Amino acid sequence: METMQSILEKDKEKFLQMLNSEDNAERAAAQVNRELSRILYVYNEQDESEAVKKAAMQMITAVQAAAAFLDSTGETDVYHRTRQEENSSGKLPARFWIFAMLTVSCAAGAVVMYILKGNPLGSVLELPLILVLLGLMVVFTFLTGMSSHKVTKKPTEEYMTRTTFDAMKIYRAVFASVVAIDRQLQDVRTEAAMTAKKVRTETRGNLSDAELELLSAILETAMAEESEGARQTVSDISYYLHRKGAEVVRYTPEHKAWFDMMPSGAGAGTIRPAIVMDGNVLKKGLAAGGN
Repeated sequence: METMQSILEKDKEKFLQMLNSEDNAERAAAQVNRELSRILYVYNEQDESEAVKKAAMQMITAVQAAAAFLDSTGETDVYHRTRQEENSSGKLPARFWIFAMLTVSCAAGAVVMYILKGNPLGSVLELPLILVLLGLMVVFTFLTGMSSHKVTKKPTEEYMTRTTFDAMKIYRAVFASVVAIDRQLQDVRTEAAMTAKKVRTETRGNLSDAELELLSAILETAMAEESEGARQTVSDISYYLHRKGAEVVRYTPEHKAWFDMMPSGAGAGTIRPAIVMDGNVLKKGLAAGGN
């Protein structure tokens, strides 16, 4: 009989590969839940009692509910770079041309004033205007030179982080969980066996273990024969057990837990019937379970 631990170990490589393909914790937790569901399905396909199957389902469900809390953080890489952008298009900004035109205008005005110095009106206005125009020309020349420089923007700091998942870390956490579940299920299995034994003792009436063994062996021998006498023997024992409150039960998939199964290529069938009283197995039967 396989344990949950052995089922997980068989699927280890595939499970790790699936975890490594995920890039966030939510999807990694979903992979864990799918794997736990698969383990539960395979485990419950085995010949286990209803009490063990129910306990297995409850424990797996509890681990699935906590899957989102699994610590799957691996390494975190931090990338940093500084970007310094410039106005490197090769074109001068518009303000350069504005200041250049104003500089030329001031220079031209000063020349005009110089030409008009022989005029009486020009003589009155000559000195102040020439000084103003020359002053403006100097200012605009300075501004023209400043505006021709490349514009440097403030450096931009860029950070990028990338966190990788530690798939083996998740696997170890799941492994520890199923190992703990296996231990608990062994306790449940032992307790269920003791309870079943107690129930059999309390409910079998005056049917002793020796009598049950004898009747079970006779039934197996009779069912192996194809004769009227063998069929009558099965009928007589069935009637006798019925008067004692017990029933002879042939194999069906619904009552698989009442039988020990053996491989057979001929399909399922009853080799030895089970003896049952009030839903409790007094003597397990034997059936061919197919391949």
